[in-house]
Amino acid sequence: MAETPGTSPGRWWRAGSGPSWCASIRGPLDPSFAGRAFDEAVLADLPEGVDPCGENGEFHTFVWDAPMYREPISCRTGEVVTRDGFVYCDVVAGPGPMS
Repeated sequence: MAETPGTSPGRWWRAGSGPSWCASIRGPLDPSFAGRAFDEAVLADLPEGVDPCGENGEFHTFVWDAPMYREPISCRTGEVVTRDGFVYCDVVAGPGPMS
């Protein structure tokens, strides 16, 4: 059975994967989404018409810890910049709030 849009984030979290945050944003999403944790609150705040999996390129996420990783990636969110119609949140290596 094929997954329908909206089912993947919940399945991802229930499988123990995550955490992650929104790393790049475009289109109908407000720039304030950049750098936010990708969680139930983000899904609840998505505007009508935005695919909760980002399947239409509305956003991309960076996963810094998951069961298949030997260890979490030591990183934190950095500067948020706008470039060529996209809003990006830098991923900065090293210890920080997301480590």
